[in-house]
Amino acid sequence: MFFKKFGLIASIIFICVLMVSCNVKEISGDFDGKLSKISPRKNVKFHWPYYLYVPNSIKQGKKTHILVRPNNTGYPDNDIKVHDKQAEGKIKGLISWAEKLRTPVLVPVFPRYDKHVLIYTHALDRDSLMTDIKGLERIDLQLIAMIDDAKERLKKKEIIVDEEILMCGFSASATFTNRFIALHPKRVKAATIGSPGGWPILPKSEWKGNKLKYPVGVGDLNKLVGNEFNLKAFREVSLYFFMGDEDDDDSVLYDDAYGDKNRNLILNNFGKDLIKRWKIAESIYEEVNANSKFVIYHGVGHNRTKKMEEDIIEFFLNNMK
Repeated sequence: MFFKKFGLIASIIFICVLMVSCNVKEISGDFDGKLSKISPRKNVKFHWPYYLYVPNSIKQGKKTHILVRPNNTGYPDNDIKVHDKQAEGKIKGLISWAEKLRTPVLVPVFPRYDKHVLIYTHALDRDSLMTDIKGLERIDLQLIAMIDDAKERLKKKEIIVDEEILMCGFSASATFTNRFIALHPKRVKAATIGSPGGWPILPKSEWKGNKLKYPVGVGDLNKLVGNEFNLKAFREVSLYFFMGDEDDDDSVLYDDAYGDKNRNLILNNFGKDLIKRWKIAESIYEEVNANSKFVIYHGVGHNRTKKMEEDIIEFFLNNMK
């Protein structure tokens, strides 16, 4: 009985210490905190803040990777504080991952406005790449600028990170991750992509005579962003796709995710059933020799389970060797 009480007391003390250690310190100059919110400043190429956590387990002088998780609030809101709070919660939820992987973790604070509801920034949709609205322009490049900014801050603390990052996401943030890799494959070493809105972007330009424009595929990247799709670099990225067999979250059906033409292309060519569609996408990734694995978890809906998290950690550890 004593040991049970002692264990309970120890757990409470640990939680309290963790809560204290996880207080966020806002930084505009040099990073000097364990968990900090980095605000944009003059001469940087991002308009929004980002959160950065550096684990106790990290070893100075030994190269590691930054783990990036795009933020995803789950709904549009014109108040940036709403998205900021969600991003802070997301990075605190990844603290245990950071400690196990010995990697810094970065979460951006990108807005998703209700007043611009079709610009689905949190999913890196087509509209978000095309917009010229101040502050929302090319958030994929803004994220790269945040990553580079974090690298410089970590370097000053003798924490050396690889040029290639790790990425993880679930739902809209998985969609962002998947599409970001298609745009910038040389920047990513490995990524986990959970339930990416009913359709992972295809690493192909055409399918049975149909041109696959972004974000169905990569058929018009040069016109859209000025760069051709780099299949060779894409093949080098280790990808872990996963979803539950009871997941019914299908963003293909919604206007803020796909326009009518792309929606109909997906439904007419790849089907309305999520699982069957998933299998087709898997076969196409195999066809182009992508370094990808597609996993379906039985009895799971649109959520991330403990088993999924365990598999994600194992995946990243294997790819960091």
